[in-house]
Order: sequence, then structure tokens, then C-alpha cells
Amino acid sequence: MFEYLNYGNVEASQKELSQAFHSAGPFEHIVVKDLIHLDKLEEVMQSFPDKDWPFWKSYSGDHAKHSKVCEAVTKLPLEVCHLLYELNSGPFLKILQNITGIENLLPDPHFRGAGMHMTLPGGTLTPHIDHHVYPEHPRYRQVNLIIYLTKDWSPQNQGYFELWDSSCKEIKKEVTPTFGNCLIFRTSDSSMHGFSKPVKVLNRCSISVFYYTATPDPHHYGGNSATFWQPQTIKAEGWGDSLRLRLQNAMWSFARTFGKLSWHCQRRAMNLEREPR
Repeated sequence: MFEYLNYGNVEASQKELSQAFHSAGPFEHIVVKDLIHLDKLEEVMQSFPDKDWPFWKSYSGDHAKHSKVCEAVTKLPLEVCHLLYELNSGPFLKILQNITGIENLLPDPHFRGAGMHMTLPGGTLTPHIDHHVYPEHPRYRQVNLIIYLTKDWSPQNQGYFELWDSSCKEIKKEVTPTFGNCLIFRTSDSSMHGFSKPVKVLNRCSISVFYYTATPDPHHYGGNSATFWQPQTIKAEGWGDSLRLRLQNAMWSFARTFGKLSWHCQRRAMNLEREPR
């Protein structure tokens, strides 16, 4: 059934992967090196467009510098589409549920914010906590899956995926964004991540998929429909820029704290509603 997924191998190691996922810090995650058959992943890499491809969406603001994204299914290379469809299939969703312990996971057929990603040299991704609410439909983001495609990634290339503590004061772990590595992590109100050290030399290429549930998890869901960036990791260019970033950081922190409080208050209020007689 599967051409790209190394389904049998991953299915056989579900228990070990689940134990590793739940015991990992600073938040639940695993790195799987053999999720995709390497010969098929080579085909995906060969089909991956270069930086001048006309269908990229380019970003270069404070928080996603020199970044290119394509989530449009009708534009993606055929090999990428095949891989994404297998990652959204029912059997693989079942494996993800067994690994993460999250029941009733849903795929996103629109790949909003997912699909293909490329970061050029000089690019960074400010540490952040992802949005949890799918805006067009009431779905709640639970799991991120990222497959890296750049070969021979070395320390001098920087751009390592960083897992931060929830207050964004310390990097607790780094994941090498090299060919074949697959990172799976739980999206929660404490899963602070990004890559603050600028990419060097090579383009940082990856494919990502996000998974949702129809209802929120009150123990992990942060109540946010926006991405909460942490600008304190950005190097300011002068005192004016420093003041701007400090103000932005304070406002994001305020929104994160009170957005979560507002969501929990709404849930408590709904629980106190009188049942109809």
C-alpha cells in the first residue's frame, strides 16, 4: 500500500517510539530516522524546487527571515504530494495516535502552514509557540511532523531545530535538520521551538504536516489562534529597534497569558450553564 512510508518498521516499533516520545523533554517529541524509505526520500529531494521556483511564498520579516513556503497542493511536485498523502492516511494516523496517545487525530487536506519549506542562508525562525485553532474550521492542532531533506548538514551550517524551555530562556535540545531525520512533537502551550542561529551555506529544506483533533485538550491547549513569537532572541539594530522588539515581546507575552486565561474562563462558564429542563 505504501511506497514512501517504511510502514512495517515503524508499526513494529510503536511501543518503543511511544515511550521515547512521552519521556522526552522539554516537551514531548521523538526523532525517527527511518520513517521514509531512503530511496523514495531521495526522489522527493530531487523533485524539490530551487529557490527561484515561481510558486514559493517568500517571507522575510522579523520572525521568518529568508523563508519560502508552498502549501498549495496543486503546485507541489508529484513526489511530494504522494508522500504527504501517505502521511495523511488512516493507517499512519493510527500509528501516530499510538505513539502520541492522542485519540481521533485528523489530517489537514489543505496543508495550511505545512507543505514544503525552504530557508536560505541568513534565515532564522524566531522561537515561538504555534497557533492551536484552525481558523476556518473548529479544529485544534495537536502534532507537528517535519521531514528534513538537505544532505550533509554540519554544525557550521547552523539552523538546528531548537527545543526551548517554555519561557524561552534556554535551549534544552537541538535536532539536526539533515536528510532523513523526521521530527514529531506535540503542539502545546509550552512547545517553544524555532531556530535562532542563522542558516549558513546550504538551503535548509523540509516537508511538514500538522495534525488536529475536533475538540481541544484542556491540559495542553493554550487557547491561542495566533502564533506567539519571542522577539527577545532577535539581535536589535540600534536603540529604536531594541525598544520596538521589547514592546513587541511584552505584547506577545500579555496576549499569550490572557488568551489562555480567557479560554479557560470560557470553558468554566460553559460548564456552569444550567441544563435545559
